[in-house]
Amino acid sequence: MKTVRKHYHDIGSKLHSSLFTAGAIKDALQSLVCREEDQALLLDLINNCKAVEDNLMDLERQISLAKLLTYRFLGPEASIDELSNSIIKENTAIKLLIVDDDESICNVLASSYERKGFVLAQAQDYCEALKKINEFRPDIAIIDLYLKNGKEGIDILRYVKDFLPGIKTIVMTYEDQEAELRCVHELSPDELLIKPVRSQALDAKINGLIKSIRN
Repeated sequence: MKTVRKHYHDIGSKLHSSLFTAGAIKDALQSLVCREEDQALLLDLINNCKAVEDNLMDLERQISLAKLLTYRFLGPEASIDELSNSIIKENTAIKLLIVDDDESICNVLASSYERKGFVLAQAQDYCEALKKINEFRPDIAIIDLYLKNGKEGIDILRYVKDFLPGIKTIVMTYEDQEAELRCVHELSPDELLIKPVRSQALDAKINGLIKSIRN
């Protein structure tokens, strides 16, 4: 079983990295300005990157389902479609808010978790995050510690803890942000992940919080 887990871990890591790369290339291409005669070629390149991104997202979903089947040791009478529908049905009851000033990261995570059935909202800065928190009322907020435009993720975490403590929080940050990390620990987020974040690690944290919500 350890060997199987390692294979899933290695595949998931490579897939997650490829997803971010495809998204970054697509965003970079969309920002290019080119001659009119080259626009058709540029559009084809963007569409190709989008197709790759979509295929990788679909593959991520397939791998997640295969992993679930393996770990649960389901009987031969259970089909992957039945399992998929069951998981998605359960996930539709969970609202996720993703807060990150990198729009491409937000989009990749949102697309991935939407495919798994979750209800998604995004925010790129403090003001937008507070608006979504109060209007969308997420069950789980995934918050990047460092944000642009003034206030940062720790200010969002502080607001949630003060006014809406029922929202579960996952904070993502880099290891070298020592001073900020001390402040984060004092506010006691439900989970803390050090970047670069692997998709399996984020999935595990979300699944753990869902269990605590349902209990």
